[in-house]
Amino acid sequence: MAKKAERRSTEQADRGPKGSSAVGLGEVSDPKSAVQRAKSGGAEKPAKADKVAKAVGAVKAAKADKRAKVDEVAKSAEVTRVVEVAELAKAAKADKPAKAAKAAKADKPAKADRADKADKIAKAAKKAEKALRAERELQAERAKAAKKAARKAAKAIEAAAEREAADAAKAAKALAKQAAKRAEAERAVAEALDLGAVVEERIEAVLGSVPDPVVELVAEPATESAAEAEPGTEVEAEPATEPAPPRLRVLAEPPADRSLADVSSVRAALRLPGGPVDLTTIDPRATPAFPGDKADALADIAAMGPRLAELQEKLYAQAVAGGARRRVLLVVQGMDTSGKGGTVKHVIGQFNPSGCHIHAFKAPTEAELAHPFLWRIRNQVPDAGLIGVFDRSHYEDVLIARVRNLVPRQVWSRRYAAINRFEQGLAKDEVTVVKVFLHISPEEQQERLLARLDDPDKHWKFNPADIDERSVWPDYRTAYQVALEKCDGDAAPWYVVPSDRKWYRNWAISRLLLEHLTELDPRYPAGTFDVEAERKRLLDT
Repeated sequence: MAKKAERRSTEQADRGPKGSSAVGLGEVSDPKSAVQRAKSGGAEKPAKADKVAKAVGAVKAAKADKRAKVDEVAKSAEVTRVVEVAELAKAAKADKPAKAAKAAKADKPAKADRADKADKIAKAAKKAEKALRAERELQAERAKAAKKAARKAAKAIEAAAEREAADAAKAAKALAKQAAKRAEAERAVAEALDLGAVVEERIEAVLGSVPDPVVELVAEPATESAAEAEPGTEVEAEPATEPAPPRLRVLAEPPADRSLADVSSVRAALRLPGGPVDLTTIDPRATPAFPGDKADALADIAAMGPRLAELQEKLYAQAVAGGARRRVLLVVQGMDTSGKGGTVKHVIGQFNPSGCHIHAFKAPTEAELAHPFLWRIRNQVPDAGLIGVFDRSHYEDVLIARVRNLVPRQVWSRRYAAINRFEQGLAKDEVTVVKVFLHISPEEQQERLLARLDDPDKHWKFNPADIDERSVWPDYRTAYQVALEKCDGDAAPWYVVPSDRKWYRNWAISRLLLEHLTELDPRYPAGTFDVEAERKRLLDT
């Protein structure tokens, strides 16, 4: 702009003021006219020509300057456009990552969604594969279990068949034996009838007017035996002859218990002899004081039932109506599966439940542990007139407590004396204590535990801890031997019952109770009222 103003001022200075003419030339308004005037001028022609030439040069310079300025402006405009284009390109280039980032950002949720879907599909596929694999494993286990159960069932069926066959053989043998006994008894009865006909007149002569007595047919030798001879006399041995025929013996009254006449005292047979005890010398399958077999034992147990029930009722009646304090306490100890529960079921089941008090001692509770070890035992002693049963007892405190070190040695070693004092106190309080140790072999226990495992209906009776206790069997045997030795007194003696044969165990304990109750000889108490008066009063109402 400054150059344009300078050029204009120069051109104006060359032309002079508007409307005036240059000195000697006048106003040059047009170069062509100036050239014409130069041509037509005379003496002024050279001077004018120079001025015209200058004017033409100035015009050309102006035009050239104008073109230069136009070129400069054009160039400037072009440069400006190039710069703007470059800036636009730069801006576009700079904006491209932003747009790409923006586009990427906008596309990111979609990609993430697609990735999540793909991940979910992969997880679902993995889960399905895992479930399929688990299902295959489960099917394999089920097939294995089914195969095992089938083998077990076959084995159980085979064992059951063998047992049934053995039982059938035993039953057949028992029936044959009973038939033989029956035939023998019939022959004896026939002989007795024949003999009775012969001596009938003699009996009438002897009895006279005496009421009909009880007559028992017995087989006695004609001469006295050595056992019946007078003390100090010698009896010569007689030659062996055929036994004399049975003869009749007149009894003043029938024996109180006929079944005891055929069997020696079970108390004497099972009572410990005193001194050190060695259980390895006692056969768990033995049947002391019983010459018969299982069928005979079962028959004898059934015959004892009414007599036991009668004695129990008398014992109970004495306490309720007569004020007596006598009672019986059966203490049952033994290794697992020896038959403590079976004793309660098969032996005590012969009594009236209302006259029994049965208690099974388990691991002591916290409340029981807060007291001396005999505290919970005293609380379960049967009341007067009852028959009590302890399934395990105070002896656990010198058995498992000793074997498993539940208390220090100086504690359990003092308990033997405490037990003896406790049992002596029971005897003074008219409690007849019958302590029974069920002697079972490790082999028999193993068979019984296997039977429980093989029978699903007996799984509730199986305790895995029983197997743990088998591992310390010698320690338990030692503990029992010490307890049997130290706590065997007249007030509460120990009886060792071989228990591998369940039928003998039940028979022996039934006999022990029968002998003790018979010795107590309980009787119904007499009434404290006038019977006839009460009868009349009852009939009048």
